[in-house]
Formats: sequence, C-alpha cells, structure tokens
Amino acid sequence: MARVHTVPQFLHFFLYFSFVLCCFTSFVSANRELDEDNWKEILEGEWMVEFYAPWCPACKDLSPAWRELSTRATRKALGVRTAGVDVTKSPGLSGRFVVTALPTIFHVIDGEFRQYKGPRDVDSMLGYVEEARWKQTEPVPAWKAPHSIQMTLVAEFFKLSQALRVSSTCCHMFKDCGCG
Repeated sequence: MARVHTVPQFLHFFLYFSFVLCCFTSFVSANRELDEDNWKEILEGEWMVEFYAPWCPACKDLSPAWRELSTRATRKALGVRTAGVDVTKSPGLSGRFVVTALPTIFHVIDGEFRQYKGPRDVDSMLGYVEEARWKQTEPVPAWKAPHSIQMTLVAEFFKLSQALRVSSTCCHMFKDCGCG
C-alpha cells in the first residue's frame, strides 16, 4: 500500500522540479542558433545576431561576452533576443548578409538591419540596445537587405559554391567516384 502513495508523491516532486527548472533556465540564455530554415524569425522583434565559425579565434574570444549579453538582456527584460549563425553550417546566410569578416554582428529590429561595429564587450553591446544607439547607424539599404530578392540570389550562389567545393573535395579524395 505504501508504494501506491510514493508514486504520486514522486510525480508531484518531479513536476514541481521541472517547473522550477524551466523557470530558471529561461534566464540563463536566450541565444538562438539560426540556419537556412529558421533565419526569418529575426524579421520580427529586436535581435542581435552574431556570425561566427568554430575555428575562428576572434569568435572564440567573443563567445563569453556573447553569452553574457544574452543572459543580461534576458534578465533585464530588454526585449532583445540574441542569435548565432555558424557560417560553416549555413554558408547561404553569410552570403545573404554579406559577411566578409568574422565575427560579424548585426542588430535587427522589425526587419531593419544594421551592422554593429562597436566594441565587443557586454556593456557596449547592451548600451547599443538599451540607449537605442542603433538609431545612429544607417540601416542596410532595402536592395541589400537579407530578405531582398537580390540577396536571396546571392545566398543561393553561396550555397552552390559550397556544394561544388564539397563535391570537388569528394572527387579528389575518391578518384574512382565517376564524377569527372
């Protein structure tokens, strides 16, 4: 008979623990990983987006500050969300955003894009958002906006280039693959 009562108690404990855990983990980090399929999420609301590569030393140096930015922005309830794009996994996005150096950071608000070129410390990046310093930065022109037709074509060329590079590497590694 005692076992019958321990299961509901355990279940209640588990549910309360899960609820508390969910509440507190939402304050840890709001960073969202973007890729070719979900990047349009940043067209609504306010975002700071970092383009990085796992092998990039400057990206690795920025990583702790980026995590802290995400945590502090969430705790302060600023309404800004953070996202990251691994350019090695999403080459089309690096073309779509014309990323030529790493790490590159964009501020996005309601589909309007600005490249952040300020200091890479947490207080400076938070100030850029909190004090609306982004208003002093010219937005990316409409024709060059990541969701424009022109940049969609550029993204496709980047993806094609990556596919050809991978295919070429494959053919050099496997000489008998029959592809040329």
